[in-house]
Amino acid sequence: MTLDQLKAILSRASEITSQTEFYVIGSSAILAVFESPTDPFLTRSNEADLLALSGDSDIADKIGILMGELSPFHDTHDVYADGCTFETPTFAPDGWNERTITVRYPDIGVTAHFMELHDLFLSKIGAGRPKDNEFCSALVKTKYIDREVLDERVSRISCTEDQRQTIRMRVDRLFA
Repeated sequence: MTLDQLKAILSRASEITSQTEFYVIGSSAILAVFESPTDPFLTRSNEADLLALSGDSDIADKIGILMGELSPFHDTHDVYADGCTFETPTFAPDGWNERTITVRYPDIGVTAHFMELHDLFLSKIGAGRPKDNEFCSALVKTKYIDREVLDERVSRISCTEDQRQTIRMRVDRLFA
C-alpha cells in the first residue's frame, strides 16, 4: 500500500462515517514513519486496519461493509479497509493508543493516529500469522525497531504467561 492509497481509504472512511480521526493499527501504520519503506514486505498489504477514535463497533462494521475486501471501494482502488475495535490488536502492549504517531492530513480533513512500530511489531508477532512474521522479519532486517524497547514492552501485553513466552521466543528467533 502506498501513502496515497492509505489517504484514499482515510478520506472515504471519513465520508461514510462522519469521523475525522482514526487509528491505523495494521501494517499500513509503517507509512507514518516511512512513506516508502525499503523492504517490499513492509508495504505489500493492500488492507488498512482502521479504528475510529471512539472504538465504536457500528463504525467498524460500516467500514468493513462499505470499504472491505471485495467491496466496490476495493474494486475501484485495489486496496480496502478493515473496520476494527479496541479488541482487534490482541497482543498490543497496554497503552499502545497513547504512543501513536499522529499525522494530520489537511487536504482530506483527517487525522490519523498510527500505531507505533514496536507496538505494531509485538501485536503482529503475537498473532503469529505467516504474513505477520514476514512483516516483523522485515522490520528487524531494516533495523526499524529496537530490541530493548521490545523486551520492555512485552511485559505490558495482556496475555497468559505461555503466550508471553511464545512471543519472546518468536522475537528471539527473529533477532538471532
